[in-house]
Amino acid sequence: MLSSGSPPPSAPAELVYPRSTIATRKPAAPPEVSREKPARQWQAPIPWVTDWIDKNRKLLFAIAVLPFVLTFNGRWRIGLDSATYRGLGHALALGRGYHFGEFATKQAYPGLPLLLAGLEKRPEIAEALNASFDRMLARYREVQAELPELAPKPKKRDYRRRKRG
Repeated sequence: MLSSGSPPPSAPAELVYPRSTIATRKPAAPPEVSREKPARQWQAPIPWVTDWIDKNRKLLFAIAVLPFVLTFNGRWRIGLDSATYRGLGHALALGRGYHFGEFATKQAYPGLPLLLAGLEKRPEIAEALNASFDRMLARYREVQAELPELAPKPKKRDYRRRKRG
């Protein structure tokens, strides 16, 4: 049996320390690290790239705007904020100020409500919208009369799961 201070037969003597020196040795201090960031060197831009961008800036702008122009169809897309913008525009058109509900003034930017308020003040636009709605309703009734199978049907009740009392 070996004592705790003597090295095992196969290990070199310099790797084995007596137990008393391991417990009393102080840990080494960590190396000092500089907290200053190294100075960043300014790099000159590649001149031919910036010259090319400057020369072709109109083409690059057209390429950036092209997807927006191609996908614009001019239709009002009803979304979650539609009522907010319409309500703010209506309040502005009636002269009640930029107020609609509790959170609408904090949520919506004023650009679209101002545009909608200006459109609402023009009577010919309101007449055109009402006329187009009347035409749409008349066409819907014509189609419903010709093809009644397209009309939504009421749901049938499921009597298998009715409560018995």
